[in-house]
Amino acid sequence: MKRTLFPAVLAASSLGLIAAGPAAAPAENLALGKNVSASTVESERLRAENAVDGKTNTRWQAKYYDNQWFTVDLGKPCAVGRVVLIWGSSAAKEFKIELSNDNKTWKEAFARKDGKLEMGKESFTFASQKARYVRMNGRTRVGRAGFSIVEFEIYEK
Repeated sequence: MKRTLFPAVLAASSLGLIAAGPAAAPAENLALGKNVSASTVESERLRAENAVDGKTNTRWQAKYYDNQWFTVDLGKPCAVGRVVLIWGSSAAKEFKIELSNDNKTWKEAFARKDGKLEMGKESFTFASQKARYVRMNGRTRVGRAGFSIVEFEIYEK
């Protein structure tokens, strides 16, 4: 007597009882715990390091001016192709994500120039490039508060 297991395997697979293979490892946040700098800081409680601490209950906030920046030093050149920003109480209407290897000469990777307001979590993908420094260069802020970033995440892809 010939038995066929195919219908049973198909049913088990559709119920999620059979794994399709090993799960992909989550992408590594290259910015987590790295050295940072900022043009201004509103207060010691809202310091720049808060934006790379992996916590969503802390944040960096700049003083109440337009034209502020936030930079992450990755420590060495890394392939960078995506930046995730979790905005705090004040997002940027116009800003650039810029990359550099010397912290002096910057190359634009992404720019929002239309003034479109986005709050919360945003992801910006661009052609992967080697960079040691990644900067959010804020031009125009939303409202009267300073630019505010809860988390600044950097990924290879």
